[in-house]
This record gives sequence, structure tokens and C-alpha cells, in this order.
Amino acid sequence: MVVDDESSDGTAEVAEAAGALVRPAGPRPDGWTGKAWACATGSNAPEARACRLLMFLDADVRLDDGDVLDRLVSEVEADPRRLVSVQPWHRTVRPVEQLSVFFNITALMGSAGFTALGRGVTPTLAFGPVMACTRAAYEAAGGHAHPTVRGAVAEDIALARRFPAVSLHTGRPDISFRMYPEGLRPLVQGWTKNIASGAKSVRWWFALLVVGWLWSLNGGWITSPWFYAASAVQVFALGRRAGRFGVLTAVAYPLLVLFFLGIFLRSVALTALRRPVRWKGRPMSPR
Repeated sequence: MVVDDESSDGTAEVAEAAGALVRPAGPRPDGWTGKAWACATGSNAPEARACRLLMFLDADVRLDDGDVLDRLVSEVEADPRRLVSVQPWHRTVRPVEQLSVFFNITALMGSAGFTALGRGVTPTLAFGPVMACTRAAYEAAGGHAHPTVRGAVAEDIALARRFPAVSLHTGRPDISFRMYPEGLRPLVQGWTKNIASGAKSVRWWFALLVVGWLWSLNGGWITSPWFYAASAVQVFALGRRAGRFGVLTAVAYPLLVLFFLGIFLRSVALTALRRPVRWKGRPMSPR
């Protein structure tokens, strides 16, 4: 099922031509974000009410392996109480898309789902592009209609907090997406919308570790060429786990750290001042 949330790019027509069941989201009530309203509309559609399992996929997610859905279903059924979520591998095409490298890396770091401690650390968030759960667990959590979820800019994080357990995965090599293909302006708007909300959900000691890592990168390129090279190797290795980020991106990492910090500070400032940022043609408060 495809929920058409007032798209202007032919989404409904393309989906219908491909054989999908298309449902318009309809007028969005006050206090709801577009994403939460679309997800709630889909989950409450008559065709979905009888479904024992629910899976939410962003429109730009690509599944490259025929058994991906089966594996996600098996993961959900292994523990029907939990929310299963995947951060897709970021397919980049244009050079400007390389600017997302540190946003993708720190999203994986801050989630607490990919540490050397393994399952010893409980994740604190979910990744909105791919989420799966049982209907029973979804309804017990209040779903996207819950008051703390429906108006949240980071509705995936707000929803994850309603579940007793969350299981996180990375999408490489068979679950991917392409973020912000339109260029720099949507990239800045999108990360401004998300980064401060995401940072607030990270445990304070994890946040300190992430900040310490970024700080070490900044010092690495100044201290010695060997530290600079070691830092670039780190960025390349972690970047490849998160998406298609190349060698030149790793070499130029000091500039990309500055870009990341600039967007982060912008997001924090807009959040504190309750100033809106435009996203998909709509004003949204990062708060």
C-alpha cells in the first residue's frame, strides 16, 4: 500500500501503474506531522486492519534482495513485542551528497545499536525509513496516533520510546535509499530538521563519546600527518558501512566535520528559538 501524502511529483500515478494499492492521506489534522499522519492513515486503512504484521517503508527505500521482507518478518516474529528497524545504506550519486557522511555515521553511533558491547546496550531510537512490528505491539504502543508521536518531527524516535524493545540493523547491501537527490538546499533543510531532535534522544554518555570522536578527528589533521591518515581511514571505513562515501570524502573529512557542526548548531538554534524550517514545502518546527 502506498499512502500519497499530497505529493506533486506523480507518486500516485507511478504507484498505481506498478500495481500498488494507493490511498490518499487526506487533510492533515492540526498537531500532526505529515509523516505520522501518512503512517497512521496506512495502518488504519481497511485493507491493513486485518494484517497481523505491519511494515513501514519510506518511498525512497529500495529492497535489492527478494527475501528481505521474509527476513524482517522472521526478526519480528522472534520477539513480537519489539520494533525492528533498519537504517538503509545511503546510495550517493552526486558529489554534493557526500556532505551527508557524518550525519549518517553519527546516526549509527548515537543509536547505541552497533557497539562493541553488542546486545549489552539497549538501543534508544529507531530509523524511520524501515520499521516493522506486530499490529498488537503497535497498538499497545499507541502507534503514530499517540500524542507524543503524532506531532514529533522525529516520529521514529518518539515511536521507538513507546516499545519495550527495539532491534536495529544496517541495510547494506540489500536495503538502501538515496537521500536528498535534489541538491544542497534540501540536504541542509532535511538534516536541520532531524539532527537536534535525534541528538536529544541519545544517552548523555553516548553523546559524549560521539563528541569525543569528532573532537579527535579535528585534532588529528593538525597534530601529525600520521594521525590525519589514521583519522581518514576511520572515516572511510565507517562511511562505507553507512553508505557510498568515497576516498576523497574521507581525505576531505576536516571540511565535512565543519559542515556537520554548522548544520548541528543551526538546528540547535532553530530548536531553541522555535523557528520553523521548510521541508517538502511545509514549515516544520525542529522542536
